[in-house]
Amino acid sequence: MLFKIVHKGIEYDMMLVIAEGSELLNTQRQFDFDLSQVTHNWSYGSIIESALMDNIHEELAKDTHLTQFNQKVHASGEAKWMVGEALQEEVPTPVISLSLMKRNVSLTELPFSNQVLSAMRYNFGGHKEY
Repeated sequence: MLFKIVHKGIEYDMMLVIAEGSELLNTQRQFDFDLSQVTHNWSYGSIIESALMDNIHEELAKDTHLTQFNQKVHASGEAKWMVGEALQEEVPTPVISLSLMKRNVSLTELPFSNQVLSAMRYNFGGHKEY
């Protein structure tokens, strides 16, 4: 059971890193490329080739904007248990914990914490969010 739970934590991290890299490539405007082709290239002969890379390539090949997917990502009980176990055993797992928290925040429509941050920035520095 423990092996499966640790496996799930590693999976969360790998998925988050692929998602963040894809986000950066998707939002930049300096270069023109096909993200589906990029992930295809990364799937074969690259140090980051993996089943997860194959999976995202398949989905991007069908729809480059991933329109059938929403922005909510649920977490499994295994990952929650793993982070709790790491805390109990005092084993630092910051990346796995962050990937779990990233999923948790995706379930929040409008995080109140973002409004608090915005209000503080405005109050002490006059920074207005647009």
